[in-house]
Amino acid sequence: MIKYNVNINNIMVVFGGNKDSMIMNPSNGVIRINTTHNSFDYTAIIEFLELEFFFEYKNYSHIFTLHDTMEFGNSTDKLIKTANPDMWCTAVWGGQCNLMLLKTEYIIQSKDLILSWKNCTKGDAIKYEGELFRLCPENKRTAYPGTYEILGTQKPYNGVDRLVEYYTGIDLKKYKANYGQTDSSSYEVKP
Repeated sequence: MIKYNVNINNIMVVFGGNKDSMIMNPSNGVIRINTTHNSFDYTAIIEFLELEFFFEYKNYSHIFTLHDTMEFGNSTDKLIKTANPDMWCTAVWGGQCNLMLLKTEYIIQSKDLILSWKNCTKGDAIKYEGELFRLCPENKRTAYPGTYEILGTQKPYNGVDRLVEYYTGIDLKKYKANYGQTDSSSYEVKP
């Protein structure tokens, strides 16, 4: 993200499943949080909610959720910012991979639900994928335009084969390990 000039004050990196919890602000200025729980896709958003004293919600209008297995493109930051800021949830491809821009107000409203996912299993994380999009009132949610493309497979990490997905609406690649386990037939992309 730094490579594509994303403001470092807007980046938070969370590592789950650690022995100890700590907040660090390394020399590059990106906030790094180590936490003891591992809640897969939800680890970072749970930390955002649980560390309310640190984040002071009023300073953040929206949160965009990403995985460590995603790669920004040249236009990702610019395209994310094209979302209507009044919407509570703007999803990429129906919330697949939990790629969503979430309004802080909606995150706080959904706090009990999100915190109930703390220490979820990988199976539960997959089951709840896109849930915040689906539960959001229809008049408060929308989707980024664009298509979903499969670019093939690659071995970007430790020689493990991963499906390379590309989300054109936000110029983002995802290296997916659990491909074939998510039914995307119910996802709707609205231009």
